[in-house]
Amino acid sequence: MLRVFNDISQVRVQNPVVTIGIFDGVHLGHVEILRRIRKLAPAYKGESVVITLWPHPRFVLQPDNTELKLLTSLDEKIRLIENQGIDNLVILRFTTKLANIPYDQFVRDYLNTTGWDKNSPPPELPADIVAKTSAKYLEIYRLLTGKNDLA
Repeated sequence: MLRVFNDISQVRVQNPVVTIGIFDGVHLGHVEILRRIRKLAPAYKGESVVITLWPHPRFVLQPDNTELKLLTSLDEKIRLIENQGIDNLVILRFTTKLANIPYDQFVRDYLNTTGWDKNSPPPELPADIVAKTSAKYLEIYRLLTGKNDLA
């Protein structure tokens, strides 16, 4: 059963397998990401954790833009994520303050509060994902693991 948190400091999960995204509509790409973390979590004797943002960042960053229409309400999003068998959902209130947090500070102040242990072995990353990963996300990987490369 999905546990929903509105405060990330309340989340205490041993060996969390985490993904972050907006997850509007929970389309097939989202379903695949959720399937992967759900599958990885037991392999690490942990739990799956989805971190999502609400309201949608464009509503905060572009308040005058009336063109954005969401595919799902927050309640629908919660139900769709729950239907994928995810253990934990964290709903972060998106604000301009959150938007301006550097990614390394976000990792330190937010991801580390979920119970993630930077000394635990990192998961094996599929080559196709690594090939598509930008330098910014590789830097996050380095920050989380203390490793300079994926090898």
